[in-house]
Amino acid sequence: MKFQSVAFVITPEELKEALSPFTLFIDNAHVPTDYKSTPQSVFTDNYTKLYDKLCSGIKIDHRKDYELLKYFAVTTEPNSVRYGDKHLYNGAEYMKYKGTDRGYAPYFAPFTFAVYTENNKLKVSTKGSWALDQTDIMGFQLVFPKLSAKEALEYNITSEKDWDSYNDYLLFKEHIFKSTSPFSFSLNGQKKTTDIRISDEVSSVIPEFYCIRKNDLIVLR
Repeated sequence: MKFQSVAFVITPEELKEALSPFTLFIDNAHVPTDYKSTPQSVFTDNYTKLYDKLCSGIKIDHRKDYELLKYFAVTTEPNSVRYGDKHLYNGAEYMKYKGTDRGYAPYFAPFTFAVYTENNKLKVSTKGSWALDQTDIMGFQLVFPKLSAKEALEYNITSEKDWDSYNDYLLFKEHIFKSTSPFSFSLNGQKKTTDIRISDEVSSVIPEFYCIRKNDLIVLR
């Protein structure tokens, strides 16, 4: 399965605004049986700490900063989220994530930033595995599947757009696109515009990010 995503670097206050229609929940770990959802403040507080480190020019170390990089899924209809398979763990009762009634849930995850040259052309990658490699974490992205025709048939749909949850992905993406612009830079005289979205306020501080300074990039936007 392939994925599509919208990578962004915005301020913590801007993130709070973007999250306002959504409920956050855990889909990659078991949860206590009384679990309903995760307060938005858990994600925004982590993001604030991450953002402050990035603005200070600190390289993010996933081993030390793991708590700041936690994944969260999102939905606009929390009643559609299902848990089950109750089990005991360390003497307490937990349950597993079973999916949603609206299809595959979009989720937030960190993204990395790498610059390289290929055939004398400047390239950017945001697909590095931050959990395995010492790549540079730059911000977060909202991720959603991009199904092949064969995969769509297995789900009995024509494409991932048939899932109601796709509207959640689109809602967040449209908000980000309205309030941000593509990040662009130059290196050794070559200009590059990326798919990474940054806000006006971020454009003034992003030159301090470790991954920008390390690569001697000149920020254009």
